[in-house]
Amino acid sequence: YIKFLSIVDLCSLLLSIPAGYAEQACTFSTYVAAFYHTHLGWNLVFMLRNISFFTIIWMSYDRLLAIWFNKKFMDVQKTRITISRLTVTCFWVMMSYVPIMYWGEVLNISDLLAPAARSRRDIWVGHPGYNFKPDTVLYRVYEVYFAIFLQILPAVVLLGLSVGLIIGLIKTHKPLEKKNLNAHMIKRKKRQYFSTVALLLINLTYVLCSVPYLILMIDHVTPPSECYGTAEKEIWIGSMNSLMVVWSAFNVTFFIFLNKDYMKEAKSVVTLGMRPNRESFRSNRSSTRTSRVSIDLSPESKAKRQSLSSNNSRRPSPTFPTSPDFAMGMKCKKESVTFAPTTKTLITCAYVDDATYIV
Repeated sequence: YIKFLSIVDLCSLLLSIPAGYAEQACTFSTYVAAFYHTHLGWNLVFMLRNISFFTIIWMSYDRLLAIWFNKKFMDVQKTRITISRLTVTCFWVMMSYVPIMYWGEVLNISDLLAPAARSRRDIWVGHPGYNFKPDTVLYRVYEVYFAIFLQILPAVVLLGLSVGLIIGLIKTHKPLEKKNLNAHMIKRKKRQYFSTVALLLINLTYVLCSVPYLILMIDHVTPPSECYGTAEKEIWIGSMNSLMVVWSAFNVTFFIFLNKDYMKEAKSVVTLGMRPNRESFRSNRSSTRTSRVSIDLSPESKAKRQSLSSNNSRRPSPTFPTSPDFAMGMKCKKESVTFAPTTKTLITCAYVDDATYIV
């Protein structure tokens, strides 16, 4: 998800700037400007923003599973499932925006102007797709579909997931030092807590920046034959465009400070794929975060450890944690290994950190 958002958010931010602050008028002096404003422009921005929005919903859903249903969370953390989710989401959102892009129309109105108002250059006018024959049944059906499935229903789902995350944080947030956890578990739980809070802040930012724009779309829709013409509406539209740019910029900035992997992917997008050596990065990460512990559970070894512990309090005998936090945060397997002439029991435990299994 982080790699995917690094591309979508950056593209949305870069496209928001020309779409928000370019020529916003009824008429255009070039066909290219009229075509971009009519068929692409905000359509591309909103399409990318919807894809980013649904990706954040998937992230919120997985974070909710991590808090409330840890076993189910570990089952869905697979590359195949992630790719399938993102592929279906992108295809559905893109196909939903095809009609509004196709219905847009660019016309040359130079011949329709009065002779005194004509100039040497052609005058073009763009009719965006969201103003396509609003009285037809096809447009009304599309309008209801677009409003429910791409705006209202996702917002309700995100609100429900956010409430579940807040309740989960309140329920599970206790002083970590009092939970009998080791240093690694405390650090991991603090990182998970911070990730959940950051995700809630992103959800809140979406609501604050998108709701005013939805109000603009509902109450201030301009008919195709009418120019804006009033300073009040121009200021309102400019403010809403700025909010959408702020939302994209906030996502990019927040993810950069939140996750080092996101920062690396963002740099890769900006530098056109010039990434550092991944093999060295993986080897360094594995060398610093990988550990394997073998515990001999035979009666003779247990008695020996207890005697060593009684003689030296600074060397306590190894214990196998059985707290609920340990069970939720780790997966362990037990196997018998033969070391002639004896057979020992080897316990291998894996810390589960989101989608990363560390053995």
